[in-house]
Amino acid sequence: MSESLLDSGSGPAQSGESGSPDSPPKNDGASRELSQPNASDWRAHIPEPLRGEKTWDKYKDVGSALQSLHHLEKKIGGSVNVPTEKSTPEETTAFYEKLGVPKEAKGYAFTEPKLPDGIVWEKEGLGKFAETAHNLHLTPAQVQGVLDYYGEAIGAKFQSTAAVRTATETALKQEWGPRFDDRLGEAHAALQSYDGAGEFKTLLKEAGLDNDARTLRFLQSIGAETREHTHINGERRDSMTKEEAQKKVADIQTAGNEHPLYNKSNPKHREAVTEYGELLKLAHA
Repeated sequence: MSESLLDSGSGPAQSGESGSPDSPPKNDGASRELSQPNASDWRAHIPEPLRGEKTWDKYKDVGSALQSLHHLEKKIGGSVNVPTEKSTPEETTAFYEKLGVPKEAKGYAFTEPKLPDGIVWEKEGLGKFAETAHNLHLTPAQVQGVLDYYGEAIGAKFQSTAAVRTATETALKQEWGPRFDDRLGEAHAALQSYDGAGEFKTLLKEAGLDNDARTLRFLQSIGAETREHTHINGERRDSMTKEEAQKKVADIQTAGNEHPLYNKSNPKHREAVTEYGELLKLAHA
């Protein structure tokens, strides 16, 4: 038999346990706990999909969570993204400027390391170095570090060269005795006669042989053999007249301290001594 509407219990409620139709349905504590979170737990305000994340366990209340969020926002606001191949030039520039790289090469403010006496930094070379450093996105600290290292390297090499020169000079003075200056002048004369462009001298310096005793002995022997035919101030001795030699002697004497002959610290002093001696011989022949 089909169920009758009259048997569905939808009519007027009977008195007793069923209660009146106006009474609210009964609900126990368990059902309330399932329907909404505990209001005393601050995490009740977190959206349901995120509420179960363990990251909230380290925060004791809403205040500590918001404070952490504030610090995170500040940190993100001061950060930059590392450039990639897809980054625009503007993004790349912004990244390196955050690291301290100046906008232009001339923005580098570095201190020139001290160099040994007689050696100076070339302004043009420093300018090119700054341009290269900027193209490589070097920071000011990195640029200064490279310069400091280079300055130390130059100083160490200079000290090493000076030590070799001193040792060679001491050895040749013992070997050549009183004729040291004269024989060294003959070595210079050989270069002057056969290396007018200075290419061979440059080659010797690059090879570190310009202060080598063997090199100086070799050049001195050449200078001694060709001494009678060496150039004197750009002219060959055998083609210079006595009067011309006398005039050159007078010019040197008139020049005084401005001439290398009278200035021992001048790199061409020894060469000038040899030249002056040859001129005197020809002038009084």
